Amino acid sequence: MESEYKKILLLSGLDQITEEELQRFKFFVTDEFKISRSNLEDATNRTKLADQLIQSAGPLSAVTKTIHIFRKLNYMHVANCLQEAKKR
Repeated sequence: MESEYKKILLLSGLDQITEEELQRFKFFVTDEFKISRSNLEDATNRTKLADQLIQSAGPLSAVTKTIHIFRKLNYMHVANCLQEAKKR
């Protein structure tokens, strides 16, 4: 089940945003997740970031919190895609 949520986070969420948008996303991660800035710096790619998000909050909560951050950043298309993938 966890691998399914990883796939949802990566394919429906993190892979859909640009590098600049990813940096903005990471800025808000510390507000929603219990991940320090230094640990975020270690997440050098989207796969490692997805792993950290899931380890920090659990699979379902990580997807929900990621959707919340995308909406906060007004990345509505990506948030909606992630929400749809979560429903399936």
